Amino acid sequence: MSAIRRSAAAAGVSLAVTVLLSGCFACTTIGYVNSDPAIIELDDELSGDASIAACFGELCDAAPLPREDGLRWTVPQEPPYVADELVVLGGERTLRVVVANANGETVIDAPYEIPVKVQRSGWFGQCSGPVSFLPVKVSLVD
Repeated sequence: MSAIRRSAAAAGVSLAVTVLLSGCFACTTIGYVNSDPAIIELDDELSGDASIAACFGELCDAAPLPREDGLRWTVPQEPPYVADELVVLGGERTLRVVVANANGETVIDAPYEIPVKVQRSGWFGQCSGPVSFLPVKVSLVD
Protein backbone atom coordinates (compact mmCIF):
# COMPACT_ATOMS: atom_id res chain seq x y z
CA MET A 1 0.00 0.00 0.00
CA SER A 2 1.38 3.39 -0.92
CA ALA A 3 2.16 6.02 1.69
CA ILE A 4 -0.67 8.21 0.39
CA ARG A 5 -3.21 5.42 0.74
CA ARG A 6 -1.97 4.55 4.25
CA SER A 7 -2.19 8.21 5.23
CA ALA A 8 -5.70 8.55 3.78
CA ALA A 9 -6.81 5.33 5.51
CA ALA A 10 -5.36 6.49 8.84
CA ALA A 11 -7.10 9.87 8.45
CA GLY A 12 -10.39 8.10 7.69
CA VAL A 13 -10.09 5.85 10.73
CA SER A 14 -9.18 8.82 12.90
CA LEU A 15 -12.18 10.79 11.66
CA ALA A 16 -14.53 7.83 12.21
CA VAL A 17 -13.26 7.32 15.78
CA THR A 18 -13.63 11.04 16.53
CA VAL A 19 -17.20 11.12 15.21
CA LEU A 20 -18.10 7.95 17.10
CA LEU A 21 -16.64 9.13 20.39
CA SER A 22 -18.08 12.63 20.18
CA GLY A 23 -21.49 11.15 19.42
CA CYS A 24 -21.26 8.85 22.41
CA PHE A 25 -20.39 11.57 24.88
CA ALA A 26 -22.31 14.54 23.49
CA CYS A 27 -25.52 15.52 25.21
CA THR A 28 -28.42 16.90 23.26
CA THR A 29 -29.45 20.49 23.84
CA ILE A 30 -33.08 19.63 24.45
CA GLY A 31 -34.64 21.68 27.24
CA TYR A 32 -37.00 19.76 29.49
CA VAL A 33 -40.06 21.43 30.97
CA ASN A 34 -41.43 20.15 34.26
CA SER A 35 -45.07 21.18 34.55
CA ASP A 36 -45.82 18.73 37.35
CA PRO A 37 -47.23 20.07 40.60
CA ALA A 38 -45.14 20.11 43.76
CA ILE A 39 -46.35 17.80 46.52
CA ILE A 40 -46.29 18.79 50.18
CA GLU A 41 -46.28 15.92 52.68
CA LEU A 42 -47.15 16.86 56.25
CA ASP A 43 -45.94 14.92 59.26
CA ASP A 44 -48.67 13.26 61.33
CA GLU A 45 -48.51 15.94 64.05
CA LEU A 46 -49.61 18.56 61.50
CA SER A 47 -52.22 16.58 59.63
CA GLY A 48 -55.29 17.20 61.84
CA ASP A 49 -57.21 20.30 60.83
CA ALA A 50 -54.25 22.12 59.35
CA SER A 51 -54.74 24.54 56.50
CA ILE A 52 -51.99 25.05 53.97
CA ALA A 53 -50.99 27.96 51.77
CA ALA A 54 -48.05 27.77 49.40
CA CYS A 55 -46.31 29.33 46.40
CA PHE A 56 -43.26 28.75 44.22
CA GLY A 57 -40.43 31.01 45.45
CA GLU A 58 -39.25 32.39 48.78
CA LEU A 59 -40.70 35.90 48.77
CA CYS A 60 -44.00 35.06 47.07
CA ASP A 61 -47.54 35.52 48.34
CA ALA A 62 -48.69 32.11 49.56
CA ALA A 63 -52.18 31.19 48.36
CA PRO A 64 -54.50 28.75 50.15
CA LEU A 65 -54.57 25.19 48.84
CA PRO A 66 -57.73 23.12 48.60
CA ARG A 67 -57.93 20.45 51.29
CA GLU A 68 -56.75 17.03 50.22
CA ASP A 69 -56.30 13.86 52.28
CA GLY A 70 -54.70 15.68 55.19
CA LEU A 71 -51.14 14.44 54.65
CA ARG A 72 -50.49 15.30 50.98
CA TRP A 73 -51.23 18.62 49.34
CA THR A 74 -50.74 19.46 45.66
CA VAL A 75 -49.32 22.81 44.53
CA PRO A 76 -49.95 23.34 40.81
CA GLN A 77 -47.52 25.36 38.74
CA GLU A 78 -50.10 27.98 37.82
CA PRO A 79 -51.33 31.31 39.23
CA PRO A 80 -51.77 32.15 42.06
CA TYR A 81 -49.08 29.65 43.15
CA VAL A 82 -46.49 30.90 40.65
CA ALA A 83 -45.59 34.45 39.77
CA ASP A 84 -46.82 35.58 36.36
CA GLU A 85 -43.26 36.37 35.30
CA LEU A 86 -42.10 32.80 35.98
CA VAL A 87 -41.52 31.70 32.40
CA VAL A 88 -39.78 28.35 32.69
CA LEU A 89 -41.97 25.73 34.32
CA GLY A 90 -40.09 23.64 36.83
CA GLY A 91 -37.39 26.30 37.04
CA GLU A 92 -38.28 27.42 40.55
CA ARG A 93 -36.95 24.97 43.12
CA THR A 94 -38.15 26.69 46.29
CA LEU A 95 -41.59 26.37 47.81
CA ARG A 96 -42.86 28.71 50.52
CA VAL A 97 -45.17 26.74 52.81
CA VAL A 98 -47.47 28.30 55.40
CA VAL A 99 -49.24 25.93 57.79
CA ALA A 100 -51.97 27.13 60.15
CA ASN A 101 -53.51 25.05 62.93
CA ALA A 102 -57.25 24.59 63.56
CA ASN A 103 -57.33 27.93 65.43
CA GLY A 104 -55.90 29.75 62.41
CA GLU A 105 -52.54 30.35 64.08
CA THR A 106 -49.50 30.09 61.81
CA VAL A 107 -47.26 27.28 63.02
CA ILE A 108 -44.92 27.16 60.01
CA ASP A 109 -43.98 29.83 57.48
CA ALA A 110 -40.79 28.78 55.78
CA PRO A 111 -39.14 28.22 52.40
CA TYR A 112 -38.36 24.62 51.46
CA GLU A 113 -36.10 23.40 48.70
CA ILE A 114 -38.03 21.13 46.35
CA PRO A 115 -36.07 17.89 45.98
CA VAL A 116 -35.83 16.64 42.42
CA LYS A 117 -35.16 13.40 40.60
CA VAL A 118 -33.16 13.75 37.39
CA GLN A 119 -33.38 11.09 34.72
CA ARG A 120 -29.98 10.47 33.19
CA SER A 121 -29.33 9.55 29.58
CA GLY A 122 -26.35 8.92 27.34
CA TRP A 123 -24.00 6.00 27.33
CA PHE A 124 -22.69 6.60 30.83
CA GLY A 125 -25.60 8.61 32.23
CA GLN A 126 -23.62 11.81 31.80
CA CYS A 127 -26.53 13.78 30.27
CA SER A 128 -29.35 15.35 32.25
CA GLY A 129 -32.81 14.33 31.17
CA PRO A 130 -36.27 15.18 32.41
CA VAL A 131 -36.57 16.41 36.01
CA SER A 132 -39.44 15.54 38.33
CA PHE A 133 -40.28 16.90 41.76
CA LEU A 134 -40.08 14.70 44.83
CA PRO A 135 -42.38 15.43 47.80
CA VAL A 136 -41.49 18.31 50.12
CA LYS A 137 -41.55 16.98 53.69
CA VAL A 138 -42.91 19.52 56.20
CA SER A 139 -42.78 18.99 59.95
CA LEU A 140 -42.60 21.04 63.14
CA VAL A 141 -39.11 19.68 63.75
CA ASP A 142 -37.04 21.06 60.87
